[in-house]
Amino acid sequence: MAAKIDVKPVLKWAGGKRQLLPSIRDFYKDLKPKNYIEPFFGGGAVYFDILKTFGIKYKKTAIINDVNKDLIEMYKNIKSSPEEVIYHCKELEKQYKKYDYYFIREKFNGLDKDKNSIKKYEGIERSAALILINRTCFNGLYRVNSKGFFNVPKGSYKNPMIVDEENLYALSSLLPKKENIINQEFDEIKNISKGDLVYFDP
Repeated sequence: MAAKIDVKPVLKWAGGKRQLLPSIRDFYKDLKPKNYIEPFFGGGAVYFDILKTFGIKYKKTAIINDVNKDLIEMYKNIKSSPEEVIYHCKELEKQYKKYDYYFIREKFNGLDKDKNSIKKYEGIERSAALILINRTCFNGLYRVNSKGFFNVPKGSYKNPMIVDEENLYALSSLLPKKENIINQEFDEIKNISKGDLVYFDP
């Protein structure tokens, strides 16, 4: 499938920069960066605009990072196995319609409503669950409590779109290679050199 650059972020990420891109682009549009590094990736709006501005050649060496492990695992799975991510999104959407949002959230956390341990989603299914709860929770927030459990309540959506298949395939084709999709603290990132463009999300 041919890559397109007008790809949309797969998640509704609070604080996403998609609407601010025209202003942010002013800071880099005249540069000629050697490489691109983004330590706080989130929804990735700026990264995809970098590819649109400078060309998809940058995806070969770009480094994208986030401290959120589930988020980074989702991007790795989208990169390597977009078909499986879409399949699990569709299967989980059936569960969502049958059992509701909180059923999915409980299995994502591995904890039922009575705070008993249950088997949590793992692997690609967990990545699909992250997409689903993000698309159906209140305002697309990602928030966890002190114990690390996702605790955002259900949003008010009559018929939410869980996954845009064409967009997800395009996103998969534009992400960097898996080894450059990393999960570290921002100050642990190596291989930053003079002439690189590093975007620190404010």
